[in-house]
Amino acid sequence: MKNADLNATWKNPTFSLYYGNAVNDQKNESTEIVPRDELHSRAEKLRQHLRALSLDGALLLDPLTMYYFTGTLQQGIVVIPVEKNLMFFVRRNIERARMESSLSDIRPLAGLSQLAKALREEGIATRIMGLATAQVTMDSHEALKKALPSTTFVSINKELAAVRAVKSPYEISLIRRAGERHRRVYDQIPAMIQENMSEWELGCKIQTAMMELGYTGMPKLSGENMEIFLGYVSAGISANYPTGFSGPGGAKGLSPTIPYVGSRKKIQTNEPIYR
Repeated sequence: MKNADLNATWKNPTFSLYYGNAVNDQKNESTEIVPRDELHSRAEKLRQHLRALSLDGALLLDPLTMYYFTGTLQQGIVVIPVEKNLMFFVRRNIERARMESSLSDIRPLAGLSQLAKALREEGIATRIMGLATAQVTMDSHEALKKALPSTTFVSINKELAAVRAVKSPYEISLIRRAGERHRRVYDQIPAMIQENMSEWELGCKIQTAMMELGYTGMPKLSGENMEIFLGYVSAGISANYPTGFSGPGGAKGLSPTIPYVGSRKKIQTNEPIYR
């Protein structure tokens, strides 16, 4: 779908009625758009690393890295050429990508088999391309090699980490806002605690307070096979429960499948609570 066709579709009353304010008001309270200058700055910082490695560019597939450079989570691929602007190819969903991202160059891509042609038409060299290998599965890597058989792929994990490690004023402002919201929640926790309530019950109260301030319940972690929901609420000896999480405390949880938040263990008087 071309940009002109998409814009016409957005103006269609039925489409607008279905999607509501998400279409007509991109800057509503629930959706914060990452500024275009911020995204451009991130891409340029990565280009500096790519030039130092004599690469033609980078291909980024994993969701977290994609969000960092585009401001949206979609099925697609981010192309950052060394000598051209970032290009975002989206398989699904391009309408949402254009709603959420401040980037101007967002294009549809039916599949990876079309990528080589699209890049060739733009005059983008793909002799040696950087890849975030820590987050790319073997299947995705094989699909890329099939789509770009003449391309040599090299890892840029360290370069991506170096770019993300230095926070911009925009990112620092978000961290400070998040810290202030955490402070507001933690200030409420002492009043939530009652003798003989369970770890799980306290966790539910904390979760509610956090969601009232905008917490979605799903932290995004870039580590391999890492996930977490809310965190731990452990009373007394529970904090010493064996855990595979890379942190100082543990929790039994309600199930081995999701060992987070807390268990049905009752909180006793004078027991320390790990949160």
